[in-house]
Amino acid sequence: MTTGSTGGTWNNWAGTVRCQYRALHRPDSEDGILSIVNSLPPGERLKVVGAGHSCSSIADSSDGHLLSLKAYNRVLGLDRDKLEITVQAGITLREIAVYLSEHGLALPNLGSISDQTVAGAISTGTHGTGTKWGTLPQQVTRLTIITAAGAVLAASMNEHPDLFAAARVGLGSLGVLSTLTISCVPAFNLRAVSGQVDWRTALQSYNTWNEADHASFWWIPHTDTVRTWTAERTQDLPTPARSRWRAWYDDHLWGNHLHECALLGTKVVPFLIPGVNRFFQRRLFNRRTERVDRSDRVFNFPIRIKQWVMEYAIDMEKTRKVLERLRELIEREGFRVHMPVEVRFSQPDDAWLGMAYGRPTCYIGVIMYRPFNRTVPFESYFRAVDALMADAGGRPHWAKVHYRGPDDFRQMYPRWDDFLALRKELDPAGVFLNRYLESIFHGREKR
Repeated sequence: MTTGSTGGTWNNWAGTVRCQYRALHRPDSEDGILSIVNSLPPGERLKVVGAGHSCSSIADSSDGHLLSLKAYNRVLGLDRDKLEITVQAGITLREIAVYLSEHGLALPNLGSISDQTVAGAISTGTHGTGTKWGTLPQQVTRLTIITAAGAVLAASMNEHPDLFAAARVGLGSLGVLSTLTISCVPAFNLRAVSGQVDWRTALQSYNTWNEADHASFWWIPHTDTVRTWTAERTQDLPTPARSRWRAWYDDHLWGNHLHECALLGTKVVPFLIPGVNRFFQRRLFNRRTERVDRSDRVFNFPIRIKQWVMEYAIDMEKTRKVLERLRELIEREGFRVHMPVEVRFSQPDDAWLGMAYGRPTCYIGVIMYRPFNRTVPFESYFRAVDALMADAGGRPHWAKVHYRGPDDFRQMYPRWDDFLALRKELDPAGVFLNRYLESIFHGREKR
């Protein structure tokens, strides 16, 4: 069954992208998707939207057709021998994790949130952390995609391998991802340990943290404090959960509500930002914590304050130098920066547009919050960080803010022109393009 509506407004989760669409389609089957693609009027465009967690305009469907896969979200099969799960593209990572846990299995790695649809997460290169593990697209073993011509193509390492390499981080520009087969592992618990170190110690010891199964750290700007986090696989049983009251008090009241109120005050008086950072660093991060829990529960963090986010993937060997330059930039230019700066790691990637393509990678993310959906000054800071990261050979996260164009990407990605050629072959009329994709592929906004 396919349902739809004409005209309307769509905005992403953070409220940073808003667009008017001509029609909204909500198919619940592959035949429904095919019907929509095949009946699209000549010259009109179709954009697939997931959960809307991208800060960039990658899902902007201004004056075009919007295709929501929210109802196309079923598990199609579980192969215990191969340790693979096959799902429809609209299922969320959280729904996959819960389903797998009920069958004694798990995804090997996850990012900080699992509210994204699996297709959206894969298409934009979503990743977790851990040098022993790859990105989420690296967990895909087979996929099917619906092209602009209405063909359903299957791709894997052995079948249409170029399409497989391109579509795993395809930015929604090659067609509509329909089904995905993803590798999984026996269910496991994680022992997560958080602590606090000073800036100098952090830069001297990040290689040690990379020996852990999973590791990340957060620098709190305008302080000398770094919050560390490591997680190791364990056979130990989960530790007793905090009471609902304690979890609400720590995570919701202090970690979100009161922090958001304080950030709203800094919108009026920006020079208070360093003091707010120092206060919440002491309140939230000044003690060691340890817990054991099911893997997906440990990987995920509650994130409720809307935000602008920029993240760059750099060669892991440059981590220390780039972080030093970032801190110098903030201090030299006097930027008032919300906390935190997040640092994560991964194995090399082989998806053509994977941010970790061909090299062990460090991801450095910067944040400016949007308290109660208010806009705050961020662009000068983000543009300066963007220039610094690009100068260091970094690659921007496709789902987050950046200011790069096709000439930059051609230097960043060895298979860039191969991707564009395949994209043109699959979608010569540009059905799956939008203004954002035109700008990164061709340096212009084409209608």
